[in-house]
This record gives sequence, C-alpha cells and structure tokens, in this order.
Amino acid sequence: MMMRMKIIFFYLISSVILIVQQAELVNVCGRIFPDSGVVHRERPFTAICVINETCLGEDAQRVYWNVRGVKVPETQYTLLNRTASSVTFENLTTLSSPLTCNVLASGHVPNTLHGIFFTLGLPPDKPTNLTCIVYNQDNLTCTWDPGRPTDLITNYTLSHKWANLPKYYCKGTNRSCSIFYPEFQFFVDTTLQVEVKNELGSQESDTLTVDPVNIVKPNPPEVSDLISAVELPNALKIKWRNPLLNAFTLKYNIRYRPVKNQDWEMVPEEDTASHRDSFTLQDLLPYTEYEVSIRCIKEDGRGFWSDWSEVKKQVTPEAQPSRGPDVWKKIESPDANGNREVMIMWKNLSDSVANGKILLYGVTFQSGSQSTTFNVTTTSYKKTLSKDLYSVSVTAYNGRFASPPSKLNIPRSGNCPVLDQEFRVKTFPKEEKLWVEWTPPNKSLDGYIIEWCNKYAQEGCISDWQRETRNVNGTFLRGELEPLKCYLIKVYRLYKDGCESVRSEEAYLQQGSKRCLSNQHC
Repeated sequence: MMMRMKIIFFYLISSVILIVQQAELVNVCGRIFPDSGVVHRERPFTAICVINETCLGEDAQRVYWNVRGVKVPETQYTLLNRTASSVTFENLTTLSSPLTCNVLASGHVPNTLHGIFFTLGLPPDKPTNLTCIVYNQDNLTCTWDPGRPTDLITNYTLSHKWANLPKYYCKGTNRSCSIFYPEFQFFVDTTLQVEVKNELGSQESDTLTVDPVNIVKPNPPEVSDLISAVELPNALKIKWRNPLLNAFTLKYNIRYRPVKNQDWEMVPEEDTASHRDSFTLQDLLPYTEYEVSIRCIKEDGRGFWSDWSEVKKQVTPEAQPSRGPDVWKKIESPDANGNREVMIMWKNLSDSVANGKILLYGVTFQSGSQSTTFNVTTTSYKKTLSKDLYSVSVTAYNGRFASPPSKLNIPRSGNCPVLDQEFRVKTFPKEEKLWVEWTPPNKSLDGYIIEWCNKYAQEGCISDWQRETRNVNGTFLRGELEPLKCYLIKVYRLYKDGCESVRSEEAYLQQGSKRCLSNQHC
C-alpha cells in the first residue's frame, strides 16, 4: 500500500513540475495543485505546494499550511522532495476555503506563497421516484427525489421522447420540470428520464414510459351557481363549468354539509358517474345554510382527481314549522264578576323546528262561536277575559308557512275543583344539572309544566318554565342555574279541560354550608 502511494505521489509531482515548467511561472514563488474550484467532501483531499526556487531560497521543508488563517497540524504534512510539500485531509470537516501554502522567510517572517478557493460538495445522486402529471391539458409536470443536496451548481434536465422523434429537453429545478402543450402529445407513449450533472459527476434516473392521456389531473370545476328555489323544497341545485371543455368526458364527486357541521356528506358516486354540468341535492334540512364543493376525474377513472373546488354557500328554502310553540299561562284572581287577567306565554321555536325565520305569532281566543286573533312579535300576550271557558291557540309564522297551532284551555272561573295534589316530586343535582322527577298519574293528562325561580333573589322570584309531554316522569331543567342558590321548583299536571294540580320542592344545583331560611339570600 505504501509503495503504491509513493508511486502515485511520484507521478503527481512529476506532472506538477512539468506543468510549472511549461507555464513558465518564473515569477510565481509557489503554487498549489490541484487548483480546482470544487472538492468532493466525502473523499480524502490532498493538496501539493510546489516551490519555485528561482525566487525563493527556501526549501519545502519549511512549508506550512493554513485553513482560513489557522495552521493545519504538521502531522497532516508530507515532504515529497526539496520543492514539494503536501497536506492531506482525511476528514473534510476541518477543511474550508481558503487553503494557503506558506513559509517563514528567513526563518521567522510569514510569507504566503499561494492560496486556493474552493467549494465542498457532492456529485449528484441518482434521481428516484420519477412521477408525472398532466395538469388540465396544458402542461406535463414531472417531479422526482433528487437525493442529497450537492451544495454545488447542479443541472437537472428532463428528456422526453415519443415515437421515433428526437428527444426534447426541459431545463428544470432540482425537483421538477414542466413541458407545455403541444411539446407533448396525447394518445402516444412517451418516455421520460431525468439527467443530472455537476462538476463532480452525472447520473440518470430510470425511465418512465406513459401515455399522457392516462395521467391527466383536471382543474377543479368552477361552481357557477347554487340555487335555492321555493319550487325545490329541501333541495339545492348546483351548476358548474367543466375545466376541460370538450376534450375529455368527466365524472364527479360532490360533497356538502351544513356550515355548522364538521363532517361532509357525499353524493353516491354512481349518481355523478357521467359527464354533466349540474346536479340537484335533495333531502336537505329546510332553512339551513349549506356549503358545497365538487371535484372531477376523467370518466374512465384514469389519471388523478382534481382538487376540490372552492365552496359555494346557500340557504335552503323555508318549510312549515314542524310543530307549534310550547304554551303556558298565568291567570290572576277574578274580580266580583268573574273577569280575569290572563297572560299567555310561549317559547321561541328552535331553528330545527322553526324551519325558517319566525316573523310573528298569531294568538287566538275563542269562546263558544266567537274568536279573536291578535298578531304579535313578542312571546307573550296579556288579555282580560270574562268568566267563560276559552280555548287559546298560538301559531308561529315564518316567511312562507304557518306552524300547527298550539292550544290550551282557560277554564271557566271557579270551575276547577280542588284536585288531588298528592303526587311526589323529587329534585337533586345530576351530571352538573338539576334533575326533577315525579310520580305518574292514574288518569290521562295533557302534559306537564315545570316552573322554577331563585326563591330569594333580590328582584323577586322571576319564573322560567318548560313543557314536557305526558309520557315522561322526569327531566333536567334547561335554564341557566347558579350554584349556592335556593330554587323553588313547581311541577304542574295539566288536564285537558285546562285545570291543573301542582306540587313544589326546593333544591340547589350546589348547596353551601348554610341552609336557606325564609327571606335569606343564598
């Protein structure tokens, strides 16, 4: 091994000396070889400094090397002969530009003979994972994995060839290159390959042979309109413009969702498996804002799906409210003639029940054959009624439809007997809410009203309420309750003739260390 190294150095020195002589560098006192601008950073590097004795009375034994002004350890030097000294870097992490050859003139004066500037780098790796896509019908773009960074100027060329025609070349970046139509053709096999080269070497990727028609990725369809029409209840009609004009037939994916939802719903693929420019979504929720997006692919399924289009939003048409509002009443004590002041109250319909924007309410009072209706925009109405029996109905109206009426009876003054109030009511915290339950009745009911208030609030016991159907015997209170407050809770059994029985209990969402006493704030 040592003999082989000596032979290599001998030939290298001979070549260097010959170059110096041929160049007649009589005025240069030293020169470093090789004087290349690029150094392979993963291979050992040896530089040789040749001294010109005609201008320097020193020999190579006095040569020392600097890297960016810092002396290289002498253990890396080799004295080749009187006029040549080399330095070797096995690990190039200690090598950087510039590298200089120096002597101590007269034994103590530093003198730089020559220096070289260079870049550490790597030859290119073989490009891998060559993938090509035709975007819409305009350009064929290929991408690849270039491997490790070379840290050098490295040229990548994409060659493409079809039939017996010459190769065409595309100068690209280190990861991609685009060929624009008509420099590529459909319905003909095309061979593509990446060629890469820098000062340290060259490589070629494996070839890819493909018909561009089979790698088309269309642009997303442009949704031009999303139509909400009263003649299309619970439906939206989508219209779009296709991206490929008449070049290819397409099929589609359509997704949609209420804007408040996170998850998309998909139209079954078989419903959109043929070329078209419109589709009607059905069985949607009424008066709900939806967003819609669409993508496409060639009808034969070859190639790539387009990206999803930008979403388009629209509100579905209004529909009839699915039920009327929950209704309750407050009846003041009658006067000497039996006349009473009655407050009719009702709850706003939720969006899922209203099926539109509620604009007003119709409140109808009927006694015998006579009826009177009042249109209001509030959620209560107060009226003085005679001692007679009344039937009251409340109807909610959105922009196009009326809800089914919600009805309750106002009994004739003094016509409700004292009803059995002996039914049990229990209240207790449960799941960080307040639970109320009661024993079921032994006769038919019209439902229940649960009413509650902060018993000792400074502003007085202002009630909230909710209605429950006749087939339940327990519920959570749906209002905003505070801990450490004493709540008076009443459960009303509602009978079909308008009479009722009631039981009350006190309860806490969270009880403190003190019990609530009469007229005490909790």
